[in-house]
Amino acid sequence: MVLFDADGEEIGEKTIRITVTDPDGRVPEGSGGASNTGDGELDSAVAEALAAEAGICSPSRTATTGGRCQDGTGGYSTGDCWGFVWGALRRAGVATEADGNRLGAAGPCSEGVFNRSAYGFRCNADANPSVLLSSFGMERADIPPTQAPRGAIIAWDRGCMGYSSEHGHIEVSMGNGIACSDFCDTIVGDPECASVYIPVE
Repeated sequence: MVLFDADGEEIGEKTIRITVTDPDGRVPEGSGGASNTGDGELDSAVAEALAAEAGICSPSRTATTGGRCQDGTGGYSTGDCWGFVWGALRRAGVATEADGNRLGAAGPCSEGVFNRSAYGFRCNADANPSVLLSSFGMERADIPPTQAPRGAIIAWDRGCMGYSSEHGHIEVSMGNGIACSDFCDTIVGDPECASVYIPVE
């Protein structure tokens, strides 16, 4: 798309990419995996692996036994959303402990906040896009949470939309209006106090 000023003079171009998904939010084979998000193209294989891991009951990084209460929608918060998302990131091969350490040390939030709080991930990821890309293969996407594609991470600021005033919330989009971490439920809205991150090629 070509952009013009009020006098009709060309002032720039903007590229828009669109991904058409199946009704369940999956990117169909052969679609190219393009997305209208960020500079990179959605890595549909990584996104699918992350969504698959986040959508099942599996132990979090901090849980000693069991997973969240059930697969699919419903359930309740166990207060370990970041633990479940971090576990899914590791199982899906998106990030290693060393990758987490790099983003945790990048600031401005401390490593302690990063390691125990969903807010810490958003704090450091938004402030360090190059570290997020090199360590997690992800970019922040300029899209509202309810439009997050399958396999995208949604991180909510502290107190945003009623989430924890200390830790915020973090979850993985299932691509159908539902997101999962320590519980699965409808994505609550599109405030500016949330960030969406997608795996990119």
